[in-house]
Amino acid sequence: MFKRLFILMLLIQGCNRSAQSQEVKNEPASTDAKQDTSSVEGYPDKVVTKEDEEQTKEKQDNTKSMGNNTEKKSEKELEIIDTNPGAGAEVSIGDRVYVEYEGKLEDGTVFASNMDGGDQPLSVVVGVGQLIKGWDEGILGMKEGGLRELVIPSRLAYGEKGAGNGVIPAHADLHFKVKLLKVLKKDESGELIIEDDVAGSGEPAQKGDEVTVHYRGKFLNGLEFDASYNRGEPFTITLGENRVIAGWEQGLLGVKEGGKRRLTIPAHLGYGTRGGGSIGPNQMLVFDIEAVKVKKLKQ
Repeated sequence: MFKRLFILMLLIQGCNRSAQSQEVKNEPASTDAKQDTSSVEGYPDKVVTKEDEEQTKEKQDNTKSMGNNTEKKSEKELEIIDTNPGAGAEVSIGDRVYVEYEGKLEDGTVFASNMDGGDQPLSVVVGVGQLIKGWDEGILGMKEGGLRELVIPSRLAYGEKGAGNGVIPAHADLHFKVKLLKVLKKDESGELIIEDDVAGSGEPAQKGDEVTVHYRGKFLNGLEFDASYNRGEPFTITLGENRVIAGWEQGLLGVKEGGKRRLTIPAHLGYGTRGGGSIGPNQMLVFDIEAVKVKKLKQ
């Protein structure tokens, strides 16, 4: 959880700092500054020696060299490398994505990661200023299931200030590995997906029925956050009483005793924009459910 919050904080800070930097850059020069029109010619008591001329030339050459280096550095572009192009929906501006990532400094130091089930997926909208520019630009065009590497120049990341109290130094170029798990297209909230692995037998569950189930709850990357199996006892609910998330109320309708069902629940039928407990905001959830018993309470 801390890692997820840390990278979100950094990504948003980077966006804000980029905006602040742009505001400073666009400020007009002060009209109160006095122009220095004096020259060596205006001061007859100033004697210009050959050594002075050589020092002046050296300073000009150094200034020119520094200017070229700064210009060269500022010209660094975002690098995008697709190691797996993916084959699903393609990311556009305004889409919500669920991703795993690993962020490294140029020396290979990992400063944040939720790869390989280390934490729940990062859920964020692309191209609307929630992320640093390198991410907003770099994730566009990815396809579901894709794996992409981003080399982000500092000007598209955290710039001259860095981030995380020195975790990311000033002027640091960053390397990210990004795995795209899921794309929700703009203005789509997602639908409940019901998949029956085992049909079960008997009467299907309806509103008013008592259903006893074992379950495992996971994020899209397979990280488990809860399981009745771990506690050694099943969970019982009465359908229609709305004591569980809407995805369960809808997803358990029609299940039969002995049946095994997978529910993929979008955030608006789960814990919504606020999340709950160890579940972060806007998370899609996957539940593997085994119906131990279906009891008819109303005849």
